[in-house]
Amino acid sequence: MFLIFFLPVLVLSVWIFYEDFSSRAVNWILFPLLAVSGIFMSLYNLNSFAQVLKNALYNFGFLIIQFLLLKIYFQFRKQQGFKIINKKIGLGDILFLSASCFYFSLLNFLLFYILSLIFALIFYLFFFKKKSFAQPEETVPLAGLQSIFLIIFICTNKACSINITMDDWLLPKLLSL
Repeated sequence: MFLIFFLPVLVLSVWIFYEDFSSRAVNWILFPLLAVSGIFMSLYNLNSFAQVLKNALYNFGFLIIQFLLLKIYFQFRKQQGFKIINKKIGLGDILFLSASCFYFSLLNFLLFYILSLIFALIFYLFFFKKKSFAQPEETVPLAGLQSIFLIIFICTNKACSINITMDDWLLPKLLSL
């Protein structure tokens, strides 16, 4: 049954990866489709639409706070009205993160978010950064790399019998630290 819900995620994630790498632009319709796939996958795991929406709202709240803080940081740094979308982070990256909100509980989303950024940074530095750091900056295909990490994260958690829509496996580990 898991494969029925995972197959659309796999196809959409690979499609996002391909488009982001080939043209640094992703067709916007893929993100709502990825979100709907996340809703169905979470419903399969939780059997509660209210809990799926609650998880998504917490995750959206985190993203909103993070992007507001990022906006404030660049406002102070540049001393002027500065657009961060498509200057520092692409709209596709924001849409991907918004779509991924439907897959996870809050702690699992935070773990996914941090690990996917580390994955994207390492992957980019080892495989794409052929120029020296002194040369002009390039764009990072963040949504594409995070979509591949989404597949890895879901498969790893499934193999370990971890429900990524609930924090019951992660919270005791954090509290015992």
